[in-house]
Amino acid sequence: MVLAQNTSINTATPTVVSTDAPKIYCDQPNFDFQNVEEGGDITHLFHIVNQGKSALIIKSVTTSCGCTAAVEDKKEIPPQASGIITATYHTRGRLGHATKIITVASNDPVTPSYQMKLDMTVVRDIDIQPDRVYLYNTQQGQAQTVTVHIWGKPDLLLKILSAQSANGAVIVGAVTPKVDQATHRCGAAIPVTVPATRPVGKFTDTIKVQTNYDKKPELDIDVLGEVVAKLSYSPH
Repeated sequence: MVLAQNTSINTATPTVVSTDAPKIYCDQPNFDFQNVEEGGDITHLFHIVNQGKSALIIKSVTTSCGCTAAVEDKKEIPPQASGIITATYHTRGRLGHATKIITVASNDPVTPSYQMKLDMTVVRDIDIQPDRVYLYNTQQGQAQTVTVHIWGKPDLLLKILSAQSANGAVIVGAVTPKVDQATHRCGAAIPVTVPATRPVGKFTDTIKVQTNYDKKPELDIDVLGEVVAKLSYSPH
């Protein structure tokens, strides 16, 4: 018996890229801001080069989320010339580490979607958790406590010198110093209590905090809450 042999030949023609094609290149496509303070916008300039032999056409520049913006300085880059992609990250309210991707769509036949990357870790000088104290649904005749943690940025030797209520609606307990060895942060824990004697109804207060940090020697922490009666009726 003679076994049939597969004599079929793959005749598919591989894609040939013209030697005159444009070629996008960036010598530092990844950039790490490392630690940055929360509040303002941070910006990095990516320098891209057309290493090809014909004009590089930038079709679009997009980012991985709305908190990052990127824009090109020119739509067409001649051979061996360069252009700039300006990338901006909005830090306000975005604590912690983040990675953002910038994608450049062009007429480069090999890399039509060229990606660059930004890394950053946003920190606050002083981080208050929670930054506003809510003490709603406190039952009449029962105390309720929320502990506020205040942390300085890494390697800041933050000390909380004092903390007190502005109008006496709540009781501010003793300040307990804290050290987070993992993040190299110093701070304190402050208990905030609605006393059992607090009458029924809504209340507001402000915790006045004094620190040893010359940039922020005073901090205000808003307190909002309500004591509810054991017996309620509707309509009032």
